[in-house]
Amino acid sequence: MIPKEILEKLDEVIVRRTGRIAHVKDMYTEENVLLTAYCQRPEFEPWQIAELMNTAMGTEEYTSHRVIQKLRQMSLKSADRKQLVQTALHMSEVGFNCFNGDRYAFKQFREYGAAPNKNPNQMRCILMALFGNYPELQDLPHAKELLHLGRAYAKYCLLDMIDSAEDLYRARERDLHNAESFEQELVRKEAQLRRTQEMLEELQGEFEIQIQESKTQEMVNFFSALNSEKYGFILDGLFAAKAGLEELKRRRYELPVEINGLTILIRKLIQFVKDSGINPVLRVGTVMTVKSQDIENYSYRGSPFGDGAVKKVEVIAPGWYFKDKNIPVSRATIKEIKKREFDEI
Repeated sequence: MIPKEILEKLDEVIVRRTGRIAHVKDMYTEENVLLTAYCQRPEFEPWQIAELMNTAMGTEEYTSHRVIQKLRQMSLKSADRKQLVQTALHMSEVGFNCFNGDRYAFKQFREYGAAPNKNPNQMRCILMALFGNYPELQDLPHAKELLHLGRAYAKYCLLDMIDSAEDLYRARERDLHNAESFEQELVRKEAQLRRTQEMLEELQGEFEIQIQESKTQEMVNFFSALNSEKYGFILDGLFAAKAGLEELKRRRYELPVEINGLTILIRKLIQFVKDSGINPVLRVGTVMTVKSQDIENYSYRGSPFGDGAVKKVEVIAPGWYFKDKNIPVSRATIKEIKKREFDEI
């Protein structure tokens, strides 16, 4: 059991670190809830993680598609995510041992903290694993405030917690044995000052990244709205109109002069979409075979899947993604092909 004075000191660190970010409190919550869910259930599939997130946030907004989209935005592919979570679970155990006064654990954590080339989300993930998996820490008065921390603040909040715990345990030793010299304490304080400078530099870098990510998300939101049901699936309609005009040309059909402006408008709008980095996911008319687990990333129209069922489907709307970041804009729509229809293809 973690001593009461250590728990109180950890809560003080949370208050100090989170009190500085009141203006961006909701910016990172979704990411942190996602990391916490994976640290609690690393074996779960995206749809199961979505259920955990809905429970944690008191909503029904999360689906496997939204979870996958967020993972892509965070650059966490399957292998990277697995390594991230495994390391977080191991180091969270080391951190917990630090809070219980294990001197070797403090040494382990310092060495890990100084190691280069870590995943940018690693220290934040360790923090989420600590407070997601250990009830003693979950019960701290301000524990939930940690969900608002971005990468840099989460990293230095965690390191501050380790330092604060070590300071308390070393103070106990000094009282008992006068174990630490003034020079040793000065070295540690200088290291903490250097860390503050490093944090400021990382915060600047994180701020610049956040600005770029916000621009990207605004573009994704814009094109998602264009291709929503509310606005009549404009992206799909543009390319369907283009295909129809090309078919008329192949048939040597002479378009009325009155609609020449329409063809130019369609062509220019398509050029704008492509220049913005929005590309189709699949080609309309593509026929493929899918299982129930395959359709999570599509909008599916057809009869329910039975156990182990395999169905032939046709792509009737291509779906769209933002090329530069490989972020989904809208899902492709697939329609089940009945056996009679398939025989006619």
